[in-house]
Amino acid sequence: MFMARYLLPFFKNTNTPKPVSFIFIGFILLFFILIPLISGLISFIKSKKNKFIATFSSHEILIEKGGIRKKILLQVPVSEIIDIVHNTNDLKNMSHHRNIELYNHPDLSKLTWLKKLTRILGSGGITIKTRTQLFTFGAGLSEEETSYLHYLILDFFKS
Repeated sequence: MFMARYLLPFFKNTNTPKPVSFIFIGFILLFFILIPLISGLISFIKSKKNKFIATFSSHEILIEKGGIRKKILLQVPVSEIIDIVHNTNDLKNMSHHRNIELYNHPDLSKLTWLKKLTRILGSGGITIKTRTQLFTFGAGLSEEETSYLHYLILDFFKS
């Protein structure tokens, strides 16, 4: 509405045809007001619906998907767990684990955008490997958050 106060007199003073001025104002309303508002609302609804709750006890791991109706995604006894792995998108760790000199490559070490992109992507999460399945959670969190979460989980099971 703020822009319409200035645009409508401009269109009148320049003798712009009404259909052109309505299309222009409609374009601004659609792409700068309605679409951001709708996408923000959809993101808010998804954030309320897609909660993951992980409960670790000395007997089992229970991971639930929260929301309107809770749904158990993983319920595994501790005796069935083979490994708990921290997945990473960090170039140093990727090159170290795969025995590739990717990070120290002279051409790729200068690509700061590649380093920034791996930082933006976040981590691959934490994978719980059991005898029958793999389950990954925490994907998209920062490297520091998943490293700390991985440390807490392993420390819990050591004691």
